[in-house]
Amino acid sequence: MNKSQANVLITTSPYTTLLYFLVSEIDDINNTKYFFIRTRKYTQQEKEQIAKIFPSSYFLKEPQITARFRNNKLLQKAYTALQLIFKKAGVYLWLRACRNLRWPFLKTSKIYAYDNVSASKALIAGSEYVFLEEGLFTYENADIYAQRASLARRLQIFLAAPFAVRGLATTKQAVKIILTGVAEIPKCYAGRNLEIVSMPELWEKSDINKQEIIMKFFSLSHEDVNALKSRKIIFVDQPLSDDGLITRDEQIEMLRKIFERYGHSQVLLKTHYRSSINYREIFPEVFIWDKLTPMELLNLCGVTFDKAVTVNSTAALSFPESVKIDWLGKNPDDECFNHLSPASRRLFVDFVNRIPLPNRIKSQDAKEN
Repeated sequence: MNKSQANVLITTSPYTTLLYFLVSEIDDINNTKYFFIRTRKYTQQEKEQIAKIFPSSYFLKEPQITARFRNNKLLQKAYTALQLIFKKAGVYLWLRACRNLRWPFLKTSKIYAYDNVSASKALIAGSEYVFLEEGLFTYENADIYAQRASLARRLQIFLAAPFAVRGLATTKQAVKIILTGVAEIPKCYAGRNLEIVSMPELWEKSDINKQEIIMKFFSLSHEDVNALKSRKIIFVDQPLSDDGLITRDEQIEMLRKIFERYGHSQVLLKTHYRSSINYREIFPEVFIWDKLTPMELLNLCGVTFDKAVTVNSTAALSFPESVKIDWLGKNPDDECFNHLSPASRRLFVDFVNRIPLPNRIKSQDAKEN
């Protein structure tokens, strides 16, 4: 990596973008070339808004893997595998072919990236890079990705590599790994160039100019901060239906139960950037925050609550220890989930059981017991 070149950030979420901002100097932030990747296409307005702040910005769409055959586990897996091969492969091969022609600076720039989508893999190609975590998914899956001995995984590699596996800094191309330590560090990172950072500490060390740039990028004003402080409870949403774990109607019913439990007038709903549900139409009485602002930034700006509620979103962990967290996913039998169909329940339970229980939730439970 050539440090004389401007940095490159390949990001798939507001969380990873914020993490990059916090670990970088203000001059690097302003001069970075940005690749923004997500499954929902960026609108022209969004592109123009970002380009006003960072002119060297590129926008790419990652194919969305959709759920079908929910009542047949074998057919569902087969359908997902076919999408992985044909949808993801197409994006990977196209970007890989034109990478050096369209963006020759990628060959010499210092790259920061979240590497677990086909578009980011194609942009990284054979270059070294600094890996930035993306919430609990990194901690949950890194060791799995690093273990490749099973026949099923070998077949997956044969059919779909390199766009199906090899992510989460499990190759030596990731010369540095930046984590926040929200859960147990994956064993496969032992002996690697690992840096554990604290978002609050990095924010406190940032000067006012850097903080203002970050707030401007995420469309967070000081007036917004004051308005958000008026709520006592926050529900941190996740795109469960968009990811095919439950249906859209089931997700709406789940939120209806949650709002009834905690009180519509007390709750702030923080939507997920990949969610396609228009909650404003469905829950007009609830304070909806649907800007692409990472939850962690709200906390850094002094927005806090008496309680944070979530199924199992890492974003809820960004609040100080004084904020009680209701981690609903640790109890799949909670009445908020009793309306799920058998097919949805199977997928949902598998999902919440796969996510490691964060250290903070373990400590909180131990104190209560």
